Amino acid sequence: MVEHYASGTWNVRRGCEQDFVERWMEFLQWTRTDYPSMLAATLIRDRRVPGHYLSFAEWADEQSRAAWRAAPEFHARLGACRALCEDMGGRRLRPRRDRVTTATAVFTSHTNHDDTRRATMTLQLGDTAPDFHADTTEGRIGFHDWLDGSWAVLFSHPKDFTPVCTTELGYLARIKPEFDRRAVKIIGLSVDHVDKHRDWATDIEQTQGVAPNYPVIGDSDFAVSKLYGMLPASTTGDPATRTPADNQTVRNVFVIGPDRKIKLILVYPMTTGRNFDEVLRVIDSLQLTANHKVATPVNWRQGDDVIIAGAVSNSEAKQIFGTWEEPKPYIRIVPQPV
Repeated sequence: MVEHYASGTWNVRRGCEQDFVERWMEFLQWTRTDYPSMLAATLIRDRRVPGHYLSFAEWADEQSRAAWRAAPEFHARLGACRALCEDMGGRRLRPRRDRVTTATAVFTSHTNHDDTRRATMTLQLGDTAPDFHADTTEGRIGFHDWLDGSWAVLFSHPKDFTPVCTTELGYLARIKPEFDRRAVKIIGLSVDHVDKHRDWATDIEQTQGVAPNYPVIGDSDFAVSKLYGMLPASTTGDPATRTPADNQTVRNVFVIGPDRKIKLILVYPMTTGRNFDEVLRVIDSLQLTANHKVATPVNWRQGDDVIIAGAVSNSEAKQIFGTWEEPKPYIRIVPQPV
């Protein structure tokens, strides 16, 4: 049952009719409203919603802020959903096909071809790294299980047998002991089949002197790339028919903390090799600042002085650090904590 409150919030009761939920999910599919709305409807259908009302609008808004911040077309779709709800309020239980068409038109009017290409889930710092299951060069994994409470680096490639990526994979294999020393796991991804990854590894060893000594995900169905916002949700087809330029946005580095939260996102163009020494430097900073109330200044390296975090009061700073240099009241410099 859909009910309208004076506040304008539309709520779906757990006891709604199965026929309505099926039609609602059909509408969501037609309007290409993907994760938040589909999940809400699925929860209602499977009767896993708490006994109180589930506020669809509020819940979808929360999900959109967390996962779709940079997708204006999603908000247009959400607006279409709300328009449909308003039309249904107190008058009919089932959405009519003409209303579905109208809502779809609202979505279409707010987007163009370029917007559709950008209709991807956008992850931000502090978001939980999405879980997934995938085949890798070291077997099938569940990502969160593979993380197992560790720091990790996930870095992606648009296609196998690309020159810049070949040098990156080899260099990262060569400096992997530095990541091991920091208790950081490494996992790669390329938009090709795992079997091609293994052939590529031979080339990497021949040209770079070392083969990848960490798992590389075979994202031949684009699932992980879409989940992490590196490819549009509409991407389909055979990866063998796509060129590296088609997948050029799959050039990310994600640093993930033990809490599964994303701590760093770097995106590189295809023509610029990644600086994994810089990734190590950032990991050193992230690990230091996770354990101490400090921040690291520009070009900081291990052993350099640090800055007392702005949230620490002077009285608390005296208890923790004793004394400090203070060129300005907001810049309090201390030696790096051990």
